[in-house]
Amino acid sequence: MASFPETSFTLLEKLGRLAPGQDEAAWQRLWELYMPALRQFIVWKGGERNADDIVQQVLVKLVDVLRTGQYKAEKGRFHSYLAMMAYNEVHVLNKTALSDRDRSVYRQFRQEERPIEDVAKEFNISRNLVSTICSRIDKRIIAIGREMTRLNAEF
Repeated sequence: MASFPETSFTLLEKLGRLAPGQDEAAWQRLWELYMPALRQFIVWKGGERNADDIVQQVLVKLVDVLRTGQYKAEKGRFHSYLAMMAYNEVHVLNKTALSDRDRSVYRQFRQEERPIEDVAKEFNISRNLVSTICSRIDKRIIAIGREMTRLNAEF
C-alpha cells in the first residue's frame, strides 16, 4: 500500500493563501511529495487503467479545496483526506466507465455517421439503446467541456 509523506501544515497553509499562478515552487513541492504515493494508492484501489488521469483530477480538486479552506486540519490528517479524495475519484470513474462496446457504438454512430439500424444490428442491440448510449456520452462530453471552461477561467 502507498505510504503518504508527512505533511507540512505551513505548506498547506501557504498553498491555501496563494492566488492562481503564484509560487510554482510550493505547488511543485506538494506534487513531488504526494504524486508517487497518491498514484500507488489509486492503483491499489483499482484505478490502474487511469491512474495518471485520476492523480491529476485529485490534485486539481485539491487546489480548489485548499483555496476555499474546505480542508480542516482539526478534522483529520491531510493524507487521510487526500486518500479519501482519491478513493472517491476511483469509485466514480469505475462506476461511470465506458465499456468498449459503448465506445464503439458511439464512434460508429456519432463519428463515422453510420445508420442507426446498422450500428444496432452489428452490436445486437436496439436502436433505442444506441440512442441512449450516444446521449449518455454526449452529456459526459458537455460536462467535461464545462469543467474545462471553468478551470481555464480560474487560471
